[in-house]
Amino acid sequence: MNSHRTLIIAEAGVNHAGSPQTALALVDAAADAGADIVKFQTFNANALAAPSARKADYQQRTTDASENQHAMLLRLELPQSAHHHLIARAKSRGIEFLSTPFDHQSLRFLLSLNLPRIKIGSGDLTNAPLLHAVAMAGAKLILSTGMATLGEVEDALGVLAHGYSRSGEAPSVSAFRAAWREPAARQRLAQHVSLLHCTTEYPCPPADVNLAAMQAMRSAFKLRSTATPKAPIMRLRWSPKISSAWCRPFATSKAPSETASRRPSLQRSRTFQSREKALSRRVR
Repeated sequence: MNSHRTLIIAEAGVNHAGSPQTALALVDAAADAGADIVKFQTFNANALAAPSARKADYQQRTTDASENQHAMLLRLELPQSAHHHLIARAKSRGIEFLSTPFDHQSLRFLLSLNLPRIKIGSGDLTNAPLLHAVAMAGAKLILSTGMATLGEVEDALGVLAHGYSRSGEAPSVSAFRAAWREPAARQRLAQHVSLLHCTTEYPCPPADVNLAAMQAMRSAFKLRSTATPKAPIMRLRWSPKISSAWCRPFATSKAPSETASRRPSLQRSRTFQSREKALSRRVR
């Protein structure tokens, strides 16, 4: 990838509402909009929620309030077989398929597909076993940081550094911290990990975007720090390596993230890329 090239991710998430056909339409919409990657979510509902689990408040507002968390996840879960069709469609459209696993079974499945990279959501930034499994597999990773502090991000990077090192030393807090301090492990992190600055407000008002956090993470961790989802294109600064935004195929998809999503736009992608080109030279 060109050192100044920004990857544009169309975040399909669960906006397919459990329909493989709608998921295929999301791949087409992302490709038509000029995105480089279309991203989904891979999970086993039975591994994530008990039947008694209630929905989050925003899920209560955007989906059937009488439906519990487990039932909603079952409805939104894509079968593993659908992933093969999505990958084939993405390949035929010249776009990369990416997904976020939410449990170990789903991670193992995605790793078996030999994808170019894995995405871990900010809710799992403190999930050391899941992060360690990604690193032990040697997979490239985009890691969302959400509401995490710099200290929590550093802890996560220590877990990853230990996993990528494959030293044979048993995982432990002290081993993670030692790996983070090791120059060779830090180099492996730089080769494998991109940090995604993101917000927990969808869609995010410009006043809360805080793009300066990208520079703070770059300075603190010496890794690729990437653009916040939903950040206005006019605010592009610091040449981010990745930009992600939620997308939807139709006016409604009966998914909890639908109200935070927008129709993919070729003009939006082209505008982003033209502004990127304007920033690409670093010398006079």
